[in-house]
Amino acid sequence: MKEPQSHIFFLNYSDKLPRSYIHLASRLAVYGVKLVPVSAKDLTALASPNKQFILSIIPDMASQSKHLVFRRQYLDFALKTRKFRLFEASTFAEADDLAQVKRVDGYDHLRLPIPIEHLARHLALAVLTEEFDTKSWPGGKRAKLPTA
Repeated sequence: MKEPQSHIFFLNYSDKLPRSYIHLASRLAVYGVKLVPVSAKDLTALASPNKQFILSIIPDMASQSKHLVFRRQYLDFALKTRKFRLFEASTFAEADDLAQVKRVDGYDHLRLPIPIEHLARHLALAVLTEEFDTKSWPGGKRAKLPTA
């Protein structure tokens, strides 16, 4: 039986993919995680009941303004309802209004510049621990009484 392939949506606000996408996708492939490029419009159509992961790299003011508009319109509510986990790599400050979401592991802010290796390791660790984490009661099983 084949294990399901993990994936992270790469939220892209421009028409072309940045050069960092190719480097990051190859680094994540080592960990068995695929990086899937999507636009903001496509992401709203791809929502599912399971938690999905989004990476947004925001290097300049143009993408920051587009990101803030998309966050206000759709992403903030989706993060609060735990449909997505957002990894935001940005040169700007982290969002103060997502403090509640950050407490429940729905938002991670990473300061740019960051080495691709560190970013890939952080993303893969978060995705794989979320995917393979057993959500079972930590107390174990109830003891059975002997029947004699």
